[in-house]
Amino acid sequence: MLTRFYTKCFLAGHGAPLPGPAHAEARRRLAGDAAKTYRELLPTLPRQPTLGARAVTRFTAVGVAFFQAALAAGIARPEAIRLVERANRRALGPFVKLGSRLRGGLGRRPITRARRVFFFMNRVFPFASPGWQRADVEMGPGAVGFDYTSCPIAALTREQGALDLCTGAYCELDHWIGDALEVRLHRTETIALGHARCRFRWHPADALASAAGAEPGKGSGEAGPPA
Repeated sequence: MLTRFYTKCFLAGHGAPLPGPAHAEARRRLAGDAAKTYRELLPTLPRQPTLGARAVTRFTAVGVAFFQAALAAGIARPEAIRLVERANRRALGPFVKLGSRLRGGLGRRPITRARRVFFFMNRVFPFASPGWQRADVEMGPGAVGFDYTSCPIAALTREQGALDLCTGAYCELDHWIGDALEVRLHRTETIALGHARCRFRWHPADALASAAGAEPGKGSGEAGPPA
């Protein structure tokens, strides 16, 4: 079921791999190869202690399988990463849209809403301990901070020799989720890039925009108030 759903996400829309009717058979073969790879990966996945960690690990394994199938089909590595990232957005899009619509009931200030959302995600589902090892960072009422010192997504992609997939197709989704909550992520360290932690510092979008404007030369990606 999961692979069929992800297949539709991976092969749908503008920028889909091997576009056009002439490549229909190649697309079917790619989907079949990815499904086969996923079935082979399943028994090798580590036993996860929480429902959230199991769900996220399986979702990541499907992306890894399609990534490997795309490489085998001759798709360039950067393009294969981009295709997995687009598929992840399509798959998670309905949940992000729902959260965006319901955000008004979580508080008037974006940072208040974000604090409540991340409290749930980090303690209940899907990123609860011990699947993810996390330390909260006190930043006062105007920001939210926490560090992950272990991440099943990074662990799985490292085992598969695909940490660049983790960075490009999974870590990038954090910024997208932040947009839906009207907050911005300032992150200078991730496990996938070889650091000891994934460093999450969330600020209201308008605060980061003001800080970037006040300091010439700072970009919008990882720029923002230090913490």
